[in-house]
Amino acid sequence: MKRLAFILLLWPAVASADPIFDRVVAEGTDAFPTELGSKWTAPNVPQALAKTLVDTRLLETLHRFDAAPKHDDGAIDVKRFERIGVLDQGGRHYTFAYAGGRLSVLLARIAVPVIPDRGEGWSKDRLARRRTELASLARYRLQPLKKDRYGNVFRWGGVAKRGRVFVEYRPERDELLVLYVAR
Repeated sequence: MKRLAFILLLWPAVASADPIFDRVVAEGTDAFPTELGSKWTAPNVPQALAKTLVDTRLLETLHRFDAAPKHDDGAIDVKRFERIGVLDQGGRHYTFAYAGGRLSVLLARIAVPVIPDRGEGWSKDRLARRRTELASLARYRLQPLKKDRYGNVFRWGGVAKRGRVFVEYRPERDELLVLYVAR
């Protein structure tokens, strides 16, 4: 199974969706990430939260979407980060957070490099990889949340099993951020 997921990641045009993101959201357990070799950290280990929440840009992304799990007083609910894992697979970086054995937060950072033009100065295919990745997320019924000054959508929101999905295109990093937050 591990080999099959890796092969599908190498050919995104063949895969209709992100096999890791979709399966982890659907199952809600840490079995599949563990099977793929995710590196796990408990938050009580020194600097664990810094390495897993800050270095992976998970905390930044949660705040950008105002989607961090919070207490009634507005403070982040650190109990939603009992077990944190990271996984790198074929140009994709995943950060998982579990609480009570269930998925609470999942961030996928997907490389979507721009295809250079062929000398004509501009190519309609230059964002083909981004379009393919966004199309693969159609099951989450994404709706535009934010546009740039030219009317280009760069942030979307949607729904998933037991949670919400947020997507953001970061052109300065040639990256698509896909965030799942459980209710």
